[in-house]
Amino acid sequence: MLVIEVAPEDVKTETRIIPASGERPPRTVHDQTVLFRLGGRSIIESRLSHDSPDLKLAAGIYTLDGSSYQINNYGGVELKKGYLQTIIPLAKAIQPFMAQLKMKEF
Repeated sequence: MLVIEVAPEDVKTETRIIPASGERPPRTVHDQTVLFRLGGRSIIESRLSHDSPDLKLAAGIYTLDGSSYQINNYGGVELKKGYLQTIIPLAKAIQPFMAQLKMKEF
C-alpha cells in the first residue's frame, strides 16, 4: 500500500512557474513536500503539485483512493495519470474494512 505522509513542517507550498511551451501559456503550480512510504524501510521524499495553495494537504497520513486505479488492456491494475488521482486520508480509506480488521488477529 502506498502511504503518503505530510509532516507538520510540510504544511506549506512553494510556488513555481512552468514556462510557456508552444501555444500553452505559463502555468503557476504550488509544490508541497511529502514522504512516500512504499513498505519496509523505503521512504521517498517527493513533491505534490497543486493548482492553488489552498489545496495543500494538512499534516497527516494519506493514500490513493480506489478511483485512482484502472484496469489495463491485459487485465492488470495500473495507476491513472497523475491529474486523475485522488488522495484521501488513510483513516477514510480503511473505514469500510474496520469491522473485518477488528475480528482478525495479526
